[in-house]
Amino acid sequence: MSLSNLDSGAPHSSSEYDVEYRSKTDDAWYSVRTLLSGEKLTVKYYNFCDVYDDVFEPQDFKTVEEIEEFKKRFRSLSVQLQDSECRKVAEGTVVCVSHFFSDFDVRFYDAVVDGVIYKDHSFVNGEERCMCTFVVIWEHGPIFGCLANKKVENICVIQSNTQLDPKVAKFSKIVMDRLESAAYEPNLPSSCGTPHEDIASLPVKLDSTFSHRFSQASVSCIRCSGIYLWKPKTTFTSDFFDVLFTCCL
Repeated sequence: MSLSNLDSGAPHSSSEYDVEYRSKTDDAWYSVRTLLSGEKLTVKYYNFCDVYDDVFEPQDFKTVEEIEEFKKRFRSLSVQLQDSECRKVAEGTVVCVSHFFSDFDVRFYDAVVDGVIYKDHSFVNGEERCMCTFVVIWEHGPIFGCLANKKVENICVIQSNTQLDPKVAKFSKIVMDRLESAAYEPNLPSSCGTPHEDIASLPVKLDSTFSHRFSQASVSCIRCSGIYLWKPKTTFTSDFFDVLFTCCL
């Protein structure tokens, strides 16, 4: 998604978008709000129209690992680094950083600070301006592993020790309950019985099987000392074959 897809209608208050979500579409972080209706979770992106909503239902998740990975895609909003706070970001810190693919396409990805080139700050009309450069290595996304030089306005501080969004937590519990219920469902009886099992109990439909296989054949039946001999009067390929069944009378 990009800023060229911004919703032209009246947006909701930005304060409602109090969660960050790492989209599966482009692996970037977005400000979102979540809606839980019954067992359906909707993720709505700030300043994007409804067509870009992500909708999740319990059946979308097949394993515990999948729902755990899904939960990790949500976190509290990162906070913009201020000009006077640059020295709080040290080498090795993981931050959320903006990257411009074009003038109208800016996206946020996590990056680790590889180093900081500190410079004296300037002051304009009494306002402090950070002149430092942050060298970062991208942690994910299409520029994963690449180095980039960023300024303070590109850096956001990731919040630590924050609770999972309540709607996401509730939805995750619904999914986990479903998975646990499925794990304890009794296994269906095997269709492979013992050699002496009543043939009527086997899930085999001989009529339909033979109707399918010999729909083009004219079949004659000869009773012969407890044995039925089914002999197609036509041939398949170059072979003429008999299909023999023993009657269990």
